[in-house]
Amino acid sequence: MTLPVTIIMIEDDEGHARLIERNIRRSGVNNEIVAFANGTDAMKHLFGADGSGLAQKGNALLILLDLNLPDMTGIDILKQIKENRYLKTSPVVVLTTTDDSQEIKHCYELGCNVYITKPVNYESFANAIRQLGLFFSVIQVPPRRLMNRRTPTLLYIDDDDALARLVDRGLTRRGYKVIHAASGEEGLERIRRADVEGCIDVVALDQYMPGLDGLETLEQIMAIAGAPPVVFVTASQDSTIAVTALKAGAADYLVKDVKGDFIPLLHVAVDGALRQAELQKAREEAEAEIHASRDRYAALAAERELLLREVNHRVGNSLQIIASLLHLQASSATQDEVKAALTNAMGRVAAVAQVHRRLYTSQDLKSVVLNQYLGSLLEDLRRSAEGDRMSRLTLKAEPIEIDPDRAVAVGIIVNELVMNAVKYAYPDGAGPIHVELTSQGDDLLLTITDDGVGDNAKADPRSTGMGQRIVAAMASKLDASVERDPAHSGTRILLKFRRVPAAPDQASSATAS
Repeated sequence: MTLPVTIIMIEDDEGHARLIERNIRRSGVNNEIVAFANGTDAMKHLFGADGSGLAQKGNALLILLDLNLPDMTGIDILKQIKENRYLKTSPVVVLTTTDDSQEIKHCYELGCNVYITKPVNYESFANAIRQLGLFFSVIQVPPRRLMNRRTPTLLYIDDDDALARLVDRGLTRRGYKVIHAASGEEGLERIRRADVEGCIDVVALDQYMPGLDGLETLEQIMAIAGAPPVVFVTASQDSTIAVTALKAGAADYLVKDVKGDFIPLLHVAVDGALRQAELQKAREEAEAEIHASRDRYAALAAERELLLREVNHRVGNSLQIIASLLHLQASSATQDEVKAALTNAMGRVAAVAQVHRRLYTSQDLKSVVLNQYLGSLLEDLRRSAEGDRMSRLTLKAEPIEIDPDRAVAVGIIVNELVMNAVKYAYPDGAGPIHVELTSQGDDLLLTITDDGVGDNAKADPRSTGMGQRIVAAMASKLDASVERDPAHSGTRILLKFRRVPAAPDQASSATAS
């Protein structure tokens, strides 16, 4: 199986690199071109990290090598290529400004296949590429298919009327409508009036004309918004002119040769310029659509955030109203059991309401900062408590963020354990109750501590065990372990859970084990 050739171009001059690529494409070769502006990067690509060249084993390469590089000489690169077992069969075309016979001889002795002197002569270069292409499988340039069926219009700007008529006849037969402008000024006027007189798809621009010359005209064309692609036409073999034109914005260039294949070559050049313009337009439209989609997504995300904030606001307010109603009901209750049940229910509702309040006042709707949340929750408990039974309630918590659902579970657990300490830890009055939250790697440790009677507390016959069941349910939601510290004289409950919930497969594996 014959592999397509990859062309490695080692050329430090950007303008010459573009010129070389244009000539390669014009010669009918559409292979991939990998360009390097210095020898160091090219050597790394060719020889690999280990310097053996094994990475190129089996690859078909054609190497275009400039001898005058900023970091090393092309002679050294040529020598190493031809001495390498994996690269030595790759043909090398030397491109250089030196025409010294000794250097030419030395390059051929080292194994270069073609030696071409800059300024590059288009015909010799194209012939060299074609000849080397005989040894490889090349990708031919496919015939251009217009993106629409409208006849493309070519504006030919040249003061040579005879050649203009020749171009008109030749390209009309090839499916183009040709408009002639005899000067740069007239051509610019035609382009500016294109919206009124009809679209101009591509321009062929001669270099030498009276008044504005080709380069001056090209500069003004490029300044026009939505200007068509330009093929620069010159009678000069000096490649520096072509390089200047390409840097100024020309899509392609062509050497004028009325005795040769100028019309077919012009057809190829304008065809390629149109294809390039179409691809550029499609790329710009795709990028514009991407930007528009991003803007639409950003607007929808902002609207969604606003709606979520409003929902949390309303839910928080509604829950707060329920908590207030429970508090009023508890205050008016005459039976201690009823008052205690309503007070506990109020604390649980307040724990959930605080989460929603945090969400609609926070910049981040996806997480709750636990130290702020627990601080507000405990403050609500202090205000709702009778007398000074929670006067020594303290909080020490790190600013840890978790998702809202897990924050609700943490809040309800804290509410239950604090209320339990208030009721049972200090039968004779108030005492210290400490809530502490710390991080331990990927885990979080929540402790609720009192210095009360501990295991000596008398069982309350009125207790329903609801608080314990709620703590167990919320701990299960957090996938947390709940332990009591037996070494503490009072009561210390330790709750340990992961900062981020385990993935479903991890959780199921842990359960199974």
